[in-house]
Amino acid sequence: MARIILVHGWGGSPQKDWFPWLKAELSNEGPTLIMPEMPDTANPNMHAWIATLSKVAGIIDSKTFFVGHSIGCQTILRYLAHVPNQGVAGGVLLVAPWTKLKPESYEKPEDYAIARPWLEMPIPWDMAKAHAKKFVCLFSDNDYFVFVDDSKNFKEKLGAEIIVEQNKGHYTTADGCERVPSILELVKKIMKG
Repeated sequence: MARIILVHGWGGSPQKDWFPWLKAELSNEGPTLIMPEMPDTANPNMHAWIATLSKVAGIIDSKTFFVGHSIGCQTILRYLAHVPNQGVAGGVLLVAPWTKLKPESYEKPEDYAIARPWLEMPIPWDMAKAHAKKFVCLFSDNDYFVFVDDSKNFKEKLGAEIIVEQNKGHYTTADGCERVPSILELVKKIMKG
């Protein structure tokens, strides 16, 4: 049976933004949904988040799919890069992924210190790419945290399909993104292969 593992972003939770809606929509499709509450979401520690994902993901295979939002995307990529002797996931959907952040991202002085390890520790792209059959990245043209041109990194390093939507901000409830039909359609698409 297919499994979909959803990883929320910084300050997020499985009960925020489009995650509850997506869970409700996908529950009719039959896959097992795994939505971990990541630790200390206001202060996301890379090692703790990767360890949490590793614990809930278990053994991955072609029927395992990942969906991440923002820093959750980084968590998925870093997890995939460090899964020794693992199988290959069926696909990965990254919503508002990033490798660099706009200055507006740092609302408080301590935010840069939190983001710094995620920004400065290189993602082992080749290793991540080797552990998933397909990558799709969804960007918004008016994201106030993420540079849309960062999409080039994901296309070049992962061979990802890049989709840029209009006026979705950072894909949060504050941006009117409690329901995002394109995310549902893309999840269905990666599950079909």
